[in-house]
Amino acid sequence: MRNIYRRPAMLFCALLAGGWAFAQSSAAWVSKVDQNLKNRLVLNEPVECMVIMGDQADVSAAYQLKTKEEKGRYVYETLKAYAEKSQKGIKAQLNQAGATYQSFFIVNALMVIADASLVESLASRPDVANIQYNVKLTNQKPIDVVPDGPGKGPNGIEWGISMINADEVWKLGFKGQGVIIGGADAGVDWDHPALIDHYRGWNGSSANHDYNWFDAVKNSPGSPSCGYNSPEPCGDGSHGTHTIGTICGDDGAGNQIGVAPEAKWIAARNMDDGVGSLSLYVSCFEWFLAPTKLNGSGADPAKAPHVINNSWECPTDEGCNSSNYNTMEQAVKNCKAAGIVVVVSAANSGPDCNTIGDPAIFEASFAVGSSTSADDISSFSSRGGATSGGVTRIKPNVVAPGSSIRSAADGGGYTTMSGTSMAGPHVVGAVALLISANPSLAGQVDTIEDVLERTAIRKTSSQTCSGISGSSIPNNTWGWGRIDILKAVEEVMQSAPDVSFTTDATNGCNALTVQFTDQSTFNPTSWLWTFGDGNTSTQQNPSHTYAAPGSYTVKLTATNGVGSDSLVKSNLITVGTGDPKPLQNVGAPDTTIGGGGMHNNPGYGLFFDASKDVIIHSVYVYANSSGMREIAVLDGEGGNVIASRQVNLTAGGQRVVLDLTVPAGTGRFMQTIGTSDMYRNNAGAVFPYTINNLVSITESNAGSAGFYYYFYEWEVRETGCEVTNGIADATNEISFRVVPNPASDAFRIIVPHLEGNGTAVLSIMDVLGREVYHQELNGSSQDISTQMIRPDLKTGVYSVIFTRGTQRGISKLVIR
Repeated sequence: MRNIYRRPAMLFCALLAGGWAFAQSSAAWVSKVDQNLKNRLVLNEPVECMVIMGDQADVSAAYQLKTKEEKGRYVYETLKAYAEKSQKGIKAQLNQAGATYQSFFIVNALMVIADASLVESLASRPDVANIQYNVKLTNQKPIDVVPDGPGKGPNGIEWGISMINADEVWKLGFKGQGVIIGGADAGVDWDHPALIDHYRGWNGSSANHDYNWFDAVKNSPGSPSCGYNSPEPCGDGSHGTHTIGTICGDDGAGNQIGVAPEAKWIAARNMDDGVGSLSLYVSCFEWFLAPTKLNGSGADPAKAPHVINNSWECPTDEGCNSSNYNTMEQAVKNCKAAGIVVVVSAANSGPDCNTIGDPAIFEASFAVGSSTSADDISSFSSRGGATSGGVTRIKPNVVAPGSSIRSAADGGGYTTMSGTSMAGPHVVGAVALLISANPSLAGQVDTIEDVLERTAIRKTSSQTCSGISGSSIPNNTWGWGRIDILKAVEEVMQSAPDVSFTTDATNGCNALTVQFTDQSTFNPTSWLWTFGDGNTSTQQNPSHTYAAPGSYTVKLTATNGVGSDSLVKSNLITVGTGDPKPLQNVGAPDTTIGGGGMHNNPGYGLFFDASKDVIIHSVYVYANSSGMREIAVLDGEGGNVIASRQVNLTAGGQRVVLDLTVPAGTGRFMQTIGTSDMYRNNAGAVFPYTINNLVSITESNAGSAGFYYYFYEWEVRETGCEVTNGIADATNEISFRVVPNPASDAFRIIVPHLEGNGTAVLSIMDVLGREVYHQELNGSSQDISTQMIRPDLKTGVYSVIFTRGTQRGISKLVIR
């Protein structure tokens, strides 16, 4: 297989041209037509071409999103909407011309059948960047193919699986469970004994190919074994069947050929009888981004695979070059932004340097070279460096077994093949094992690639390529080394939950409703909350109302298949009686303070100081588009989230209720997490905006002092109530001092008066509301005041809470 691509968007055309005289024209539109296409247009025969449009959607904000599902949905919806909007003009022109065309969005493209005059008209459009020949691409032909001979029986676990220690990972219980892999190839013999039970479309008795199979070949001038527009997966030369087998194949009868035998596969056919084209490859990347039913309806990014195998290339002798790389690279980048790992075989043109193929050369591709059963580099494995976009980078990323790999073949049999096409599937299977060991890695492409690189077995070479010595790590022969999936899994392997949780409020007046949010790691499957007032919940993120005044300790126990963990936050919730403290306004009143406009700049926001514990009740925002936003307060730019709230905005101006409780401190930072698309002033802000002795908005984090980001006319109040009773009553407050304060390691609690004797509780909380120290103290005021407290705290600001019976006090502590 092979490929090509261009930066902006493309439009694929078939032209019937009659001696089109490009060389004789000086019109500006002629410069938009590449030489490959010009050479073919003069032959007076149909020519497939691509029209590349000038603009591409920016989906970089997807990297701010947390889950694979969020990333995939955002990328799909953004690309789809952008293509629909930007293609209106060119579609109108094509409709008026009566042209037949197909729209793409993963690279903002169309496929059209046009004559030469229409091509000239399209190239003359200012929104079209260029027009290219639709390069024909082929799969990476295996170096040799040796079918199993008569009497050849199962090999058990194949050597490549053992070489990367995948079978040792199986012993830990991780075999790719819950992971979907995608195969972009010449087709798959789907009911092969080693593959059928691993096909997502097979339920054990019947098949459903919707969302699980895509044939990009809608018509065929030749006679491929699959025909065209096949309604079910079919093999077309064993190449695709072999690669899927190496990823997850196992027939249950001794043919253990797959690295991740409990992963599920889906597939897209991107070649016609072993030959593809750019339009076919783009179609398949687009389908993997949001799989559809067989009839093309119901696109659903939630059904996208976690990782895609690509054992194909487009060399320069087939028309791929630096002038047209960007189109395919755009498709690869958009898949990565959607949380999909794109694994690409490096090519079989070694041992010369600079022979890595397209698309393995791209930064967003995870390129794989080939090694032998002796753990040496395969002689045919292509070497780096790899140059695209004017940048030469070290490639491959890693190496995996690729010489003499036995796997499935069309027709139900088995065969041995060699090539980097065989190495890439080992890495795809390794990705599946990683995600099954730690499901939170799903969608975290950079982390997955980093783990595979860091844990690879370091390998060197005597070969220097592109000025990089083979003794360096990484190098252009081995990359970071030969993968060791056991080491990688041990690094990320899931354990019992590490419990953590946040609340949207910790104090209030009268009846107080608190939203609890679980933030435990290692994917707990069950939760038990104890709220401190006799009530419990088994929801992951419950909401609970405290009806009576008091101080409440909250406990969360989270459990997964490995074990459980608990976290207790003493005296976390305080409820008083009486009215809340009054609301006050701070911040720029509206967008009229100066020039500005709608912006989508994640990571930008406003710094503020809180001289007391405050509640940010609401802010006013102006949204360019409707949808969910997450507004958060951090303890500093790029720091820890103190409190956050997801809000559903409509387009236009509106006040949004946040009720974020923020402890006193300086350098607090309010921003959106992920999508912003809200109004920012580019000038006119006059900082600080201040309420004396409460809040001061000091600046934005933009380079210009006049910038003001997103959040207008804050409504804030001091925490607490005007009148308190019960446990929170002023008559029961303990007045105490922390000495010394600031402290370096040890301090005393000086308590002038305590009623009677008994056990007191000392609790120290950090700025996120987490209890970092807990100690019981006994005796009189004098006894307690003479005890040294040694909590071993890091530098920072803390809250010290002292409680005995109905008496309670709070003080600030600074550790230097």
